[in-house]
Amino acid sequence: DDWNPMASIQYLFDGGEAFDNGNAYITIATGFLSGGLSESLDFITGEIPVYKPEQATNYEIGVKADALDSTLRLNTAVFYTQYDDRQLTGIGVNPTNGTISSVTNNAAKSSIAGLEVEALWLPVTNLDITFNATFNHGNIEEFDDITVAVTGELPAADCTPAEVGPGTFVDGCYVDRSDEDLPGLPTQTYYLAAQYF
Repeated sequence: DDWNPMASIQYLFDGGEAFDNGNAYITIATGFLSGGLSESLDFITGEIPVYKPEQATNYEIGVKADALDSTLRLNTAVFYTQYDDRQLTGIGVNPTNGTISSVTNNAAKSSIAGLEVEALWLPVTNLDITFNATFNHGNIEEFDDITVAVTGELPAADCTPAEVGPGTFVDGCYVDRSDEDLPGLPTQTYYLAAQYF
């Protein structure tokens, strides 16, 4: 469980030259994702590792408005989300037998900044045109991870070996993954659709 406060201020448009109606808003919201047990044994200790809860704070400024006699709906938002202990999936190796599996680790600091645009236009009766676009920039700011490699030699000084066979070592090496892009986050997405009823 966690306590996640949220605050929002809105300004309502009451008709006018630019917009028929709508609102502008500023929101600050927090959230979390529960921690748990990782999928693979810790390479260094041989124990089941625990990953921490993920904490997020989101700052958002946006406008939601109808215009052109309510035939155009436009929703836009600029946001910045700061993550503490973001849960990321990596590759782990069981130090007792060398089997490879996924492992969940915490990146101490990461963030996403972005812009979202959603538009719905009714140019003529019974025709809907929808356009959505999203632009994201994600960054891992602080992340000390462990990577693995199977070698036939003893590892470097910053690596820990586990011999899984005669002359075969699996190395767990500490890696600084700070300043990497967030995995699985598209930098741009677009959606265009038209429906005629």
